[in-house]
Amino acid sequence: MNFSKLKRPSGNIKPLNPVEIFERLPNLPSTPNDLWRGQTEALEEWHKKRKESDILIALNTGAGKTLVGLLIAQSLVNEGIQNVTYLCGTIDLVKQTKKETEKLGIACTLRISQDFDNNLFETGKAFSITTYASMFNGFSALQRKHFPRAVIFDDAHVAERVIRDSFTLKITKSKHPKLFQTITSLFRPHFDELGRQNTFNQIITGNSPGFSMIAMPSGVLKRAERFNTLLIDENIVNEYPLNKLR
Repeated sequence: MNFSKLKRPSGNIKPLNPVEIFERLPNLPSTPNDLWRGQTEALEEWHKKRKESDILIALNTGAGKTLVGLLIAQSLVNEGIQNVTYLCGTIDLVKQTKKETEKLGIACTLRISQDFDNNLFETGKAFSITTYASMFNGFSALQRKHFPRAVIFDDAHVAERVIRDSFTLKITKSKHPKLFQTITSLFRPHFDELGRQNTFNQIITGNSPGFSMIAMPSGVLKRAERFNTLLIDENIVNEYPLNKLR
């Protein structure tokens, strides 16, 4: 018998084109029969530019952006990209998106309350769906242990506010009067040097409600060490989602 003609069985090569991924989805009752034209065009264009670092996909309301994002996430998983993460604005949206994956027959991992609901994401077999807040904060376990090599931002227009709030430290006169006074005294000379002392005083005293001032980066850097010490002494680092200030 001539064994030289025997071949290894061909493996099941996973498709990278998200349109082809859709065509291979299991025939479930809730799975859509076809992609809409806008979805197909968006996915094809993304696939052509998939090696670019930043890609924005804009579709009209109700045009099925979630399906597009999920197919892209699965495409990246099929490519072997590590820790593909799909971000949503709220926990409710995370759960809703997970239901969409179940309708499509796509495997994924849900992450809320710092826990994964299965081990598919950690073993590289699926992408994770979680919130912006879980990714963008000073104590993010995702960034430390599962740093994403690809991120899909669902409803990216809400990301700016969510991310800004996650890294915003609010120290009010009513809640931290002593610390508030110390910090204003620390930065007062900086605004004096800029010739903005009158405006600074009006804001601090509450005579200009709704107004704000931003310190120059050089002024913040000059006071960063002292500022950080003040926050540690007042235990602020444990009160807010920040572990280091620069």
